[in-house]
Amino acid sequence: MDTVITIDHDGLNLKAQPSDQIVANLESDILIQEDIPPIAPVPDVFEEQDIEAREALANASRQVGAMIQTLDGALDTIAEVVLITQSSPWTALTFPPIFFILYIFQKFYLRTSRQIRYLDLEAKSPLFSSFLETCDGIATIRGFGWQENFRQLNMHLTDESQKPFYLMYSIQCWLTLVLNLIVMGIVVVLVVLAFELRNTPGGALGVALNNVSAISATLAYVIEAWTSLETSIGALARLKSFEAETPSEHLPRECYTPTNAWPSEGKIQFLNLALSYRTESDPVIRGMNVTIPPGAKIGICGRPGSGKSSLILGLLRLNEITKGRILIDDLDIIEVPRETIRQKLAALPQDPLILPGSIRANLDPLQNHTDEAIMSAISRVGMLNWLLSNEEGLDSAIQKEPLSSGQQQLITFARILLKPKPSPILLLDEATSMVDVQTEATMMKLIWEQFQDSTVIAVAHRLNTIADFNFVLFMDNGALVESGRPAELLQSPESWFSGLWAKQVQDGAQSAGEIRS
Repeated sequence: MDTVITIDHDGLNLKAQPSDQIVANLESDILIQEDIPPIAPVPDVFEEQDIEAREALANASRQVGAMIQTLDGALDTIAEVVLITQSSPWTALTFPPIFFILYIFQKFYLRTSRQIRYLDLEAKSPLFSSFLETCDGIATIRGFGWQENFRQLNMHLTDESQKPFYLMYSIQCWLTLVLNLIVMGIVVVLVVLAFELRNTPGGALGVALNNVSAISATLAYVIEAWTSLETSIGALARLKSFEAETPSEHLPRECYTPTNAWPSEGKIQFLNLALSYRTESDPVIRGMNVTIPPGAKIGICGRPGSGKSSLILGLLRLNEITKGRILIDDLDIIEVPRETIRQKLAALPQDPLILPGSIRANLDPLQNHTDEAIMSAISRVGMLNWLLSNEEGLDSAIQKEPLSSGQQQLITFARILLKPKPSPILLLDEATSMVDVQTEATMMKLIWEQFQDSTVIAVAHRLNTIADFNFVLFMDNGALVESGRPAELLQSPESWFSGLWAKQVQDGAQSAGEIRS
């Protein structure tokens, strides 16, 4: 179905560098992953490996310390071996096989220690997951009296997370036992030689025995330092491996840099479009052919799962174009870097995005605007009194809990209004579905005032929000099944839009007289 919409003018800081790179890679990867793992592996990457890397590399220079300890222990070992050899030359014959045995044991110990470290990471993942879930659902847990159940669950997960630590302690005890047995063997050899070779001076024998008794601790020190060094480097290697192996959503063909003025008009064309969340998965949008002229106000409606939000995600390049094209001002967006597209378009999602931090950091995270501009945006959305009620003003910490859904959405909308000029394209993904009627009216009034010359595409939950729009697109099962002006579609009892409108009227979601033709 080809649809061309025409409108007559009468009708319209200090952070470890590996983590920064991991954040960038995860941001570009997580949107293209269909089977995202549970919540724990993400904190596992950032908490476990990043903490380990920080402790190993940044905090107290652990890696350098391990290198120094290894070198120091190696020199001490050499010195003690030289003293023992000088005191009892025949004892030197035992050192080559002993060091070979130590090398074999060290390889076994190091490999086992590394695997137990991996087990430790895996054992902590359920604990992290449970902790985050408990924090998110603490109100529900208290409301249903589940505190004791979750306490027992967390105690069990804590016990499970400590099992690898116990195993690590056990193999360290095993290493100490092996080294003591080796030293005991050297002592036996030394004493036997002393009895066989009666000409060995007593002082030299005492020096040899004294150094033999100390070499056990020195060897343990060297092996522990070497293990710590390899563990430190291993943490960094895992971070670099994650950085190198994480697939990116960015493709080589997305290299065209449009002019700063793009998009200047806001014309959008969907040409035989098919969208999928992954290139090998089934399409969620099929055969979409629509041309939206500049400045049009377009409503998208349909039943849940019909592909409404997927179309918005396609404009933001959050899913994959598997067939056809999307043109914005005659430029194929498949050639434009995804960050550029997302910076150029304004979008208001259903769930408000409130970031941890101050009011200023929420509205102007890149610090591009003055305080006057921020306060002006807050005033335009009717939240100035709320701002003035905070003693620290824009520096006040913002939290989602005291704010209603409508207030959170208005703060998110104020972030959009901070741009020097309205974006030529505004995308609304059920932006008013979770707010009260008064907030909805405020938001729609602002949209008509601030974006009167912009192209507005709104996915509507309540059809009355798009009653005054120029055109309606009705989606079903990923395909465009109907398009037209709202008033005209309502006049046809057989239309999809009319049927959905009647159902919402019956459910009390809106009144039948809210359309102005």
